[in-house]
Order: sequence, then C-alpha cells, then structure tokens
Amino acid sequence: MRFYIHTKLGAIYFILLNLIIPTIAVADEVEIIMTEASSGGLYIHTELGAAIETDMLLDTGSSYTTLSQLTFDKVNEQSKLSFSRNIYGAMADGRVNQVPLYILDELVLADNCILKNIEVAVLQYGDIDILGLNALKLLQPFSIQLMPAKLSINNCAS
Repeated sequence: MRFYIHTKLGAIYFILLNLIIPTIAVADEVEIIMTEASSGGLYIHTELGAAIETDMLLDTGSSYTTLSQLTFDKVNEQSKLSFSRNIYGAMADGRVNQVPLYILDELVLADNCILKNIEVAVLQYGDIDILGLNALKLLQPFSIQLMPAKLSINNCAS
C-alpha cells in the first residue's frame, strides 16, 4: 500500500513539474563582443539615445555609467536628457567632486539588448565613456570572457 501512495505522489509531482516548467521563460544568452585596448581595458560598442555611437569601457570599479562631456553634448543635442540629481563622487586622483546624473532613455548594447531609462553621470573633464555597475547589475547574471573578449548576458532587458 505504501509503494502505491509514493508512486501516485511521484506521478502527481511529475505531472505538475511538466505543467509548470514550460511556462517559465528562460532568457536567451546574449554575447557581446568586446574590443581590448592596448592598455588592457575592454570596450563595448554601444548606441546611446538617438543613434549616437560610442565605445564604452567596461569598468566594474565604477559605480555609475558615465559619459564624457563631449558624448553627453552629442546625446543631449539629439534627445534632451532629463536631470535626475547630483551626487558626490571620489575621482581616481582622490578628489571628491559633485557630479550630475541624467536619465538616458536608451543604452543599446546589442540589437536584442537595450537598457531603458538608465542614470548616467556626466564627467566634465572625462574623456572616455564608461559602462558601470548600475548598468551591469541590470544585466546579471553575466560573465566576462577574456579570450576572445566578450560579455555574456543571461538577463538582457529589451
């Protein structure tokens, strides 16, 4: 009698799992090829807002995605960015500066990987654009492969 009950419960669990599992959506992995600079930094070719292209340094040491003043001016000319707030940021040289944050409507990492309404810091004297932790945490889980250089993303919002 016990064997019959366990077998019956096992069959019920099996049926339930087969009914539930197909309804769980599993995101396809997106692989983004990166370019390695002579300095060793890894760059991702991106599109910002209204078709402004830039190469962004993948930087896990940067809390925010940042734009240089030049890139910010180009994007803001095409699609006005809305001011979000000011923060105080520690620069690489140890100085603490007030840094404005703006809302970027779209950050396109790949055709099927678009981040929407992401905060970006604008560094007045910066000369590179940075893909920082605030964007990367939206993409987790992700992995970085070095040879060949690519970013693999399992949770790409588009």
